[in-house]
Amino acid sequence: MNKEYSNSKELSTEYLITRHSLKPESGVVGSEKYPGITEEGVELARERGVDLLANIEKSRPGTIVWFGGVTNEIRTCSTMQVYIDSIKEMIVQNETLDIVVLGRKEITQERKFGPTRSIEQLTKIIIEKPEYKFVIGIPLLIKELTIRRWFDEEGRPKEYALGLLKRAGGNQAKIIELWLQDSMEGKSSPTAQEQAEEFSKGLVRMEEFIKKFIHDRDVKIVVVGQTSELVAYLVNTIPEQDLQEAYRASGNKPFEETEMMIVSKSGDKIKVSFRGHEYEKSHR
Repeated sequence: MNKEYSNSKELSTEYLITRHSLKPESGVVGSEKYPGITEEGVELARERGVDLLANIEKSRPGTIVWFGGVTNEIRTCSTMQVYIDSIKEMIVQNETLDIVVLGRKEITQERKFGPTRSIEQLTKIIIEKPEYKFVIGIPLLIKELTIRRWFDEEGRPKEYALGLLKRAGGNQAKIIELWLQDSMEGKSSPTAQEQAEEFSKGLVRMEEFIKKFIHDRDVKIVVVGQTSELVAYLVNTIPEQDLQEAYRASGNKPFEETEMMIVSKSGDKIKVSFRGHEYEKSHR
């Protein structure tokens, strides 16, 4: 057991969950280095990287921060990589920070090195420096975070998804509004509740994975997702009236690019921080 944590407050788990950054629209050229997002999107993600680093700096010594969960959409992977790269740059520039960034390049020169073996190698490094906070930049595709429920086995949008898109005229906010309404009336497939449950399973799976190797530290897990999954998770985690108020305060926009919610678990409580407000409930 790490002495820093023995006789201290209960260990915590925190998810730092953001939407992906700006994707190229018609006629807009995407980033060459970070495919799937625009150059403006790269800068936007760098700005969010500043917020993420500020969060990490406030954590206890020994905290593990895993930049870990992405979907099968390249824009989520590229957004995550911008976060990792920008935070690494800021840490290198500020040599006084007690934060170490580790990725596959820092642990091995072997080309074929799976996530489990990588974490095993990282564990050895982490144990040797209990006074440091560690950023692990090894993102993984988490199937529960994807929007696969909207597609058939051949990858084609299901009939409901096509109909929803047509009804909303392609407007993202309207799509979410109609989907949530259909979910409450039992007319959608998937429902928001089903999508939220799937998303929650993905978060739990990530936590269980990292804690197989590192079980005596505070853990933060960074996730980059897509709008419908993030909204579904919020709808099923915080009171509806609070969510509606948060939306109204932001012009009824369900989730801005790189916007972040923070989900904290400690004991039997789960706390969600979103748009300047905090919501708490029991999760057991």
